[in-house]
Amino acid sequence: MQAQLTKSFAGAESVAERYPQYASQITAAAKQSFLDGDQWAYTAGLVAVLLGAVLVFFCFPKKEQEEELLARYHAEDEQQVAALQAAPPPVPH
Repeated sequence: MQAQLTKSFAGAESVAERYPQYASQITAAAKQSFLDGDQWAYTAGLVAVLLGAVLVFFCFPKKEQEEELLARYHAEDEQQVAALQAAPPPVPH
C-alpha cells in the first residue's frame, strides 16, 4: 500500500515537473486527495467494525447457550463412544 501511495504521489510530482507553472497546484491537489481519502478509509473501517460487532452480538450464542451446546455435544459424543464399545466386534471373513 505504501508503495502504491508513493507511486501516486511520485506520479503527481512527475506531472508537476512537466508543467512547472502548475507545480504547486498539482502537488497541493495530490496532498489534498490523499487527506480526503483517509476520511473514507476511516469511515469504511469504522462501519466494518460496527457491523462485525452487531453480527457477533445478534448471531453468536451467548455464554450460557454456548455452554449448553458444548455439554450437549459432549453427551452425544459419549453416547456414540459407548455404543461403539458395546457393539460386538466385527467377524473376520
